[in-house]
Amino acid sequence: MGNADFPPLQPMSKEEAEALHRMFGDGGFYTGFKAEDDLPIRRILVSVAEKEGVVEFINTFKPFIPEVISTGGTFDRLTAGGIDAWPLERVARTGQMLGDRVKTLQVDIAAPVLADKTDKEHMKDLYRLRLESKRDIRPIDLIVVNLYKFEEFLAGLQAKMEKEGRAELTEEERKKLTSLIDIGGPTLLRGGAKNFHSVAVVSSPRQYQKVAAEAKQLEGKLSVKLREELSLEAFERTAQYDTAIAAAKKAFKGQLSRSF
Repeated sequence: MGNADFPPLQPMSKEEAEALHRMFGDGGFYTGFKAEDDLPIRRILVSVAEKEGVVEFINTFKPFIPEVISTGGTFDRLTAGGIDAWPLERVARTGQMLGDRVKTLQVDIAAPVLADKTDKEHMKDLYRLRLESKRDIRPIDLIVVNLYKFEEFLAGLQAKMEKEGRAELTEEERKKLTSLIDIGGPTLLRGGAKNFHSVAVVSSPRQYQKVAAEAKQLEGKLSVKLREELSLEAFERTAQYDTAIAAAKKAFKGQLSRSF
């Protein structure tokens, strides 16, 4: 079905606009928010491969009572650490599927990440999405994502193969290497990095300390200066990650494309 098959969104009536403001209030609609403003962290999306330190980091924001949304093993780690996290299904119509290959690749997550908080039309679209989905969809303020450990596994695998004097991957190694090509994580990082005026994006545990320090200093907010810095670092991280994947594809040309 192409775009032409869908009717255009109709202008929002006064009644709908009033309902939107009642639904979101200043806490979600960001009435009067400007791109250069310090950003209140009210909703956090967390999905990390490296879980060390994540509970302590998220607890930094606890005094400011944010909502925390998480996936899979990260959700288990957060709740075990005493954080009142929500599962993905509370804010998205589709949970994890395809053997966990699909988690966050859906409009109910992408729209709150990419919504420009200074654009009232974006906020209206989110409200419509909320009504349609019957899920608690609101703008996301902070994305905490670190990627599957592809580079770490690849380095160990290449060292092992060199020691064993072989160039062919085993079936198990092909499966593992392919499974570690993260798709949803880089998508969230790039989306948040693109939209840094409206979203802060944390792409490495090494950033926890500086982000936590500013959140404490600004009472649960993050400055646009830090958000832009984090944006650059997120793009650098995804570029580094893709470079490693391309190098693996080149080193094992023809092997990763085999069916398994």
